[in-house]
Amino acid sequence: MKIRFISDLHYTDPRLFTKAKAKAHDSYIKSILDQLFSKSADLYLSLGDLTHTGADSEIKITYAWIAEHPEAATKFHHIFGNHDLLVYDRSEWPDTYYKGNYFQSFAGFHIIYLETARVKNAANYGGYISSEIISWLAEKIEQTGEEPLLVFAHHPVKNTSRLSWSTMMHVDEDCNLQMVLAKKKGPAFYISAHNHCDSILHSGQWTYLQSACELEYPAIKNIEIDAEHLSYYFEDLETSDLVAARAEFLYDMPDFPLYGSPAKGSILERQLFMNFSAD
Repeated sequence: MKIRFISDLHYTDPRLFTKAKAKAHDSYIKSILDQLFSKSADLYLSLGDLTHTGADSEIKITYAWIAEHPEAATKFHHIFGNHDLLVYDRSEWPDTYYKGNYFQSFAGFHIIYLETARVKNAANYGGYISSEIISWLAEKIEQTGEEPLLVFAHHPVKNTSRLSWSTMMHVDEDCNLQMVLAKKKGPAFYISAHNHCDSILHSGQWTYLQSACELEYPAIKNIEIDAEHLSYYFEDLETSDLVAARAEFLYDMPDFPLYGSPAKGSILERQLFMNFSAD
């Protein structure tokens, strides 16, 4: 199975820019979406913050650009980030590319899509998972046995990735996510975004993969997985045109802090191969 995904696209309402800056921003964002769908895959994902303010205009424009790739769009799944839910809750978004907390089993491995974003809460942008969903997650993890598991979420687990130790840069500790994940047997991967920088960390059964913000390091992330192995690698999209476009608008984006940690990680933070076979 091949998975292509992006993270933290932060498409911003054009009315928040001058016309020239809005044009550069639109060109940049559409280019990344076009690149996401430019190659065949079994699944395409956005790991949250597809939009920046969650405004209706942002949703309509990004969804229209996705719809320009009709065959690939049927395989697209959007996991919500905190920015996506600043105006509307999950039920008010178009359900075209949204499945909620969702579990899938394939031949020899499994996928969980985990919703971690608070709704309409600009003051607290950290991750939250209800006790009901934590119980559901524990049940699904047990169901996977020793077979490989991928968990896709917007927020990382605390102390498992760059910047994830900081306030509101992880799922709240009192949600008991770490305790539930620790029960997993066999290889498992938690793939997140939110913190705008690449990293890979191995801890117990889990490998934690965090991918950078597309506005700071444009790249398509790829995972290829079957019952015996996993490959994780990036396609670097940086071009002189994207550099010029980004310079035009990035520092004029409202409420978009640059965290001071380089978005693009080393090759060891952007590439991984793991063999599950005991042979």
